[in-house]
Amino acid sequence: MRYLPVIVLIFFLTSCEQSVIGEPPKTFTMEQNFPNPFTDTTVILYGVPAVTSGSGPWVRIEVKDRFNQTIATLVNRYNHDAGQFRIVWNGKDNNYSTVQSGIYYIELQEAIFGKTEVTVHIRKVAVKQ
Repeated sequence: MRYLPVIVLIFFLTSCEQSVIGEPPKTFTMEQNFPNPFTDTTVILYGVPAVTSGSGPWVRIEVKDRFNQTIATLVNRYNHDAGQFRIVWNGKDNNYSTVQSGIYYIELQEAIFGKTEVTVHIRKVAVKQ
C-alpha cells in the first residue's frame, strides 16, 4: 500500500469582528486605529482596491510587539474582496490571552503595499482601597 503525504494548513486567527463599510478605494489603505491608546477594543479601518484581472490580492494584518514578533493575526486572506473594511480587535493574542500593556504595531501586508501603525494597549488594573 502506498501513502501520499498530506499537508494541512490551519490558521487560527485572533477573534476580531470584521465588516464591510464602503466601496473599494483606488489603492490599499489603512487608517490609524481608534481609540488609541485603548483598554478593551480598538477599531482598524483598511481598504482593498478592485483588481482588474486575475484573482484578488492576498492581505495580512498582524499585530507585532516591540521585538517584531507576531502576537496576533487579524486578517490572513488570499483572494481578498475589494472594499473598505472595519476590524474590531479585542486586545487578545493568538492564544486568546489579553496582551500586556505596551506599544504594539499593526501591520498591513500585501505583495507590493505595506503599512504600519503604532498603537498603545493599556490594561485595566483593579485598585484596592
